[in-house]
Amino acid sequence: MTRNLLLMLGDRIDAPLHWGVVENDSVVENGKLESGLDLSGLTIRAKKADKVTAILPGEQSVIKKIDAPPKAASKFQAVAALLLEDVLAAPIDQTHFVTASSHRSPAGYAIAVNAAIVEGWLAQFSEAGFEIDVLTSQSAILLDLNEDVLIVRDGRRTLLGAEETAFAVENDLFDTLYADFIENIEERRVRYIGDESAAPDGLKTGNFEWLGANASDDVALNLFAQSMETRAPANLLQGAFRKKVQWSQLIGPWKQPAAAAACVALVAIATIFADAWRLDRESRQWARLSQQIHDQYFPEAKGADPVAHARRTAGQTTSQPTFLIISTAFAEALETHENVRIDRIGYDSDTGSYSVSVRSTSDTAIEAFRDALEGKGLAVSDNGGYRRSRDQWVGELLAELV
Repeated sequence: MTRNLLLMLGDRIDAPLHWGVVENDSVVENGKLESGLDLSGLTIRAKKADKVTAILPGEQSVIKKIDAPPKAASKFQAVAALLLEDVLAAPIDQTHFVTASSHRSPAGYAIAVNAAIVEGWLAQFSEAGFEIDVLTSQSAILLDLNEDVLIVRDGRRTLLGAEETAFAVENDLFDTLYADFIENIEERRVRYIGDESAAPDGLKTGNFEWLGANASDDVALNLFAQSMETRAPANLLQGAFRKKVQWSQLIGPWKQPAAAAACVALVAIATIFADAWRLDRESRQWARLSQQIHDQYFPEAKGADPVAHARRTAGQTTSQPTFLIISTAFAEALETHENVRIDRIGYDSDTGSYSVSVRSTSDTAIEAFRDALEGKGLAVSDNGGYRRSRDQWVGELLAELV
């Protein structure tokens, strides 16, 4: 059972925000903070959660569909910036762009948000003493869920999610614009949450379905919790705002003897390539730590030089162990391919090859990740191809030095 903490952020940091604890796609606990400046009150709940997701108001993101997006992540970003430049409220150099793939078509989506908003919230979470795993927006969550149109309306604003787009606007503006939009979705079912009597008459066609009043915060929290289970929304924590990969959590236990060799070699290499400014005292501390780890895993070679012994154990003749070179290539490739996740890594010291279990919401993202690895001098092949698992593409890559 996963335990997720959802934070429905306000339009300003000092505005009220709603939160909910989600288990099995349902809100089991929820509450309200009078201001985002009081986030420290959620620190304990955040640390007990398996994942923390913060959700910006829909008005704070701009989304545009791209029918044939480039496969390369860098080119996709460039296209996104070009297409959204004319509709941004802030200068392009003050805007943070991310991209997302459709889970039902070859299309992609460009999403933009004011970089200052992201920076402000991340600083506020840091001050409160916890980190978030996902920063997204209401619009990004409701985007491309299915062929239906979903509308959530309260006394002030309307949020719309559809296959082509998603946005949030004041009610008066929505009532002015919806007629043009509805012409393009006449054959689709319109699902509506809110006061039924307040729905514009043009929405109440034969395909109109009222899901109930938006009478409580719990209704909105449940909606977003269930929607995120259907499709993982775009995470704004990419590029300059990306969370650093914790390799210690990803790699897990290495097969013998590579496990001990990797540990020793990584510490030893850190010492060898330390910058000139590193103090002598710190270098001696690393050397002692390296020797201690070596002696722990290789009691039969206690006192031996860790670097030389690690190379002999891993069967390497080059200046760097193969597994370290491949690990570095994977780490650098993940820096620019945030849509790809690694579940498991195995290393075969006899052949010097990696086997890596990967997952992503898009098979094209995995292919782009594979291309990046090959560009770093690795020979990469898939072991059995990719397969669909719920809303994810999963598969196994085999990698070795060329």
